[in-house]
Amino acid sequence: MAWLSGWSYRKKHDIDGSTAGAVTNYQIKIVCHYGSGTDSGEDVYLNGKCRSDFGDVRFTADDGETLLDYWMEDYVDSDYAVFWVEVPSIPADPDKATIYVYYGKSDATYAGSGDDTFLFFDDFEDGSLDTSKWALSDDYPSGSSVTEHDGMLDIYKRRYPYSVQDFPDPIAIEMRIKRDVDQACWAGVTRFDGNANPSDYYNPYNGIAYIMGKSDGPSQLRKYVDGSKTVLDDSGTIDWPENTWMRVTFKDGKNQYDSYYYVDGTLYAQTSDSTTYTSNKVSPGASDQYVGGHLYVDWFAVRKYVDPEPSHGTWYAEETPVITLELTETLSVTDFRPIFSTSKTFTETISVSDVLSKLVARTFTESVSLSDVVSALRVKVKELVESIGLSDVVVKFTSIVKSETITVSDVLEKVKTMYREFVETIGLTDRISKLISIVKSETLSLTDILEKRFVILKILTETLGLSDTLARIRIKKTLARIKGVTRILSAIREKPAERELGR
Repeated sequence: MAWLSGWSYRKKHDIDGSTAGAVTNYQIKIVCHYGSGTDSGEDVYLNGKCRSDFGDVRFTADDGETLLDYWMEDYVDSDYAVFWVEVPSIPADPDKATIYVYYGKSDATYAGSGDDTFLFFDDFEDGSLDTSKWALSDDYPSGSSVTEHDGMLDIYKRRYPYSVQDFPDPIAIEMRIKRDVDQACWAGVTRFDGNANPSDYYNPYNGIAYIMGKSDGPSQLRKYVDGSKTVLDDSGTIDWPENTWMRVTFKDGKNQYDSYYYVDGTLYAQTSDSTTYTSNKVSPGASDQYVGGHLYVDWFAVRKYVDPEPSHGTWYAEETPVITLELTETLSVTDFRPIFSTSKTFTETISVSDVLSKLVARTFTESVSLSDVVSALRVKVKELVESIGLSDVVVKFTSIVKSETITVSDVLEKVKTMYREFVETIGLTDRISKLISIVKSETLSLTDILEKRFVILKILTETLGLSDTLARIRIKKTLARIKGVTRILSAIREKPAERELGR
């Protein structure tokens, strides 16, 4: 499984499909918590391993590296962050989609985009109304205005901003709003006709409206179809104090689907609506034309919606990257340091030999040519004999060879044992990697290596200046053989009868 380069941690997450069918490019909310806890539903805990501002949080597809579009709705430093993630494909129930949440990169900064994540989005940060996104109602009371300032949309009195884009499919609207005085405030119009019923400024829309903060009584939740009002909630339980931000969600199924109305995550009403609207525009709403107050919109988003929605499934345990090493003859110990830099630091008691033991156990290729093995042995043996005696090398080298065929595990054990005895007298730099790179195949025949032993010994003797010594040894052996032959001939001369018998 691929890993997002530079990130130290991730968690895998399943998103269960909907019984309504498969969906594509669907927006899913995920709440990331800075501390520790039990992952469940939309909540995941990052165990204090992300940035305090959550700027290093990223989301990928099931391949572990394809980045997904996302947007951060809100965050509290070192506490939590609310994200929306666009998931490319979620199959129908009972199947599921898989995504990854990455974190743990100290130099990463937030890179999300509401425009890329939602069907429609505006955070009103441009300083003037974006006319490629919004149009304004033609008929409105005198003095009404729609402006953009301080990162907000400011609707004064009653002039409706509505989307240029149509949204004919079932949708959900997410937005954050507030009012400045205790007044009637119409917010969350989901289907808007622009100038329907222009003589009645209260009802210039055809669809659903969320009406809050009335100055003459408890807040109400209302639905309008063709200008006809239906009160959905008049209990007064929906409290909206002035100058207080409210988080509102409308899940509007439009035709033959239920619609849901949430304030700060609390569901206040659910209705069934089979009416076909005459408009597919959306609007955040308006304020009271007589009192002259302001409706402020912090941000406004339209997302996909099916009923029931895809749901959060299993969260898996935190993962760290698997380090893959490619060892070469020239790799030194210092080259390993950057590889471990993205992981947590080792404890103070860890030894170099422990690290070497783990490194030797890394995955090797299935086959390697004999010439590569012999070449590596020549270099390694030459380095070793410069620091220790020839006899030690010969004894330790020959003790490795036990049978015609020997497994890699046997060779590794011998090499590790031999090398740990050498590290006190020789350097740990390039020799380490060269030693590791000697053994690469799972099983290795030693026949050819044994046949090459004289070549290796020749290199040793040339390095240590023992050529003359060995030559003298060979001369002595030759003389010994000659002396033996002389003794046999003398004996034959002394016993001619036995000589005949021998013939």
